[in-house]
Amino acid sequence: MEIIEPVSGAIRVLMVSQRMLPYVAGAELRALSLAKALIAIGVEVDILTTRYKAGLAAEDVIEGVKARRLPVLREPTSGPRQLASSAVKASQFFAAAAWVAANGSSYDVIHGHCLSSTTLGAALGARIRRRPILVKPSLGGPDGELSKIVSSPYRAMALRLLRRVDRFAVIDAEIADELAGVGVSRERLISIPNGLDLERFHPLEKEDREDLRARLGLPSGALALFVGQLVVRKGVSQLLEAWEAVSRSLPTATLVFAGDGPLADEVKGRATSSHSRVMLLGVRDDVADLMRAADVLVLPSRNEGFANVVVEAMACGLPVISGRTGIARHLPIDGTAGRLIDPENPSDLAGALVKILSSPDRGAALGERGRQLVQQFDLRKVAPAYLALYESMLGRRISSSETDNRPP
Repeated sequence: MEIIEPVSGAIRVLMVSQRMLPYVAGAELRALSLAKALIAIGVEVDILTTRYKAGLAAEDVIEGVKARRLPVLREPTSGPRQLASSAVKASQFFAAAAWVAANGSSYDVIHGHCLSSTTLGAALGARIRRRPILVKPSLGGPDGELSKIVSSPYRAMALRLLRRVDRFAVIDAEIADELAGVGVSRERLISIPNGLDLERFHPLEKEDREDLRARLGLPSGALALFVGQLVVRKGVSQLLEAWEAVSRSLPTATLVFAGDGPLADEVKGRATSSHSRVMLLGVRDDVADLMRAADVLVLPSRNEGFANVVVEAMACGLPVISGRTGIARHLPIDGTAGRLIDPENPSDLAGALVKILSSPDRGAALGERGRQLVQQFDLRKVAPAYLALYESMLGRRISSSETDNRPP
């Protein structure tokens, strides 16, 4: 059995995230928030990411956290995309593997976010450098990361690497079951929720919300907010269809989208051509303010690993309407802090929106109860749980021989 002695002084952690700000998505924001929370309790944290687009500096400081961006191939905008995408993933994998293999001795723990090609490369580099690695998958199910790995031509190599990862931080039982299904020992799976910055996400007094709306350029009247990537699994098209019915009942209500993605043109087209009041704001860095200004958060997603925006909205005192996925499956939201709906049923979604938006007092009561439900996700509690996990990893490594007899 290989033993790594506990380090003296501050633990040094290398956070690995395939993309990072200015790219905005839930997993990347959670990695950055956790890095800052760990630094606040004495952990030394750097970020390793990629130069996924032109103009990004090789070395940077992102919200107080030192970051290094590795040069990699970039996603093509035209031509044979599948072949080019494979080349991009290969460049991400080998760039991370080489950098961690060469520089990993400067860190006590490697912590990868998402089962990306960059994280897998870092896992290989960590094995070469004999550094413990923790991986936090972000999404399970048919749209998830492991599903894509299993169906890829690199399945055998990727699964062999995954079985040699020291620990997995899992946010959902579905992800845990999937990892166990490909031969990862359940002893390596640790349940830790995503953390929530309660200092950033908090409610406003009612009288201050109108002033905030004016500053944000948002209209008065009932306002529903969608925050996230504009992709199929998040129910964007179903939400637009449902909003047509909402607009007939509440003609002065507005639906606001904050985000970007493949369905942005569909949202933009509806915003400019329909009688319905729809706004597309694009990617925003003031999501907490948008939540404080809205009347309901709507996320009709069919598949989420955690759904950070749900707990963020609840922390802001906002009622939520969500698909039965992610953290919404585990919290008593339905009828207490909002509504859980069938994402494939626009009429169900429309009815939930009308019920909450037409009764501001009811919405405020739902929002107040929701804020109480999410106190358990306070980053000030989650960050020490990660520190304890790092310490346990440094005190005892699972024997590499335990992984040698895993099924292919």
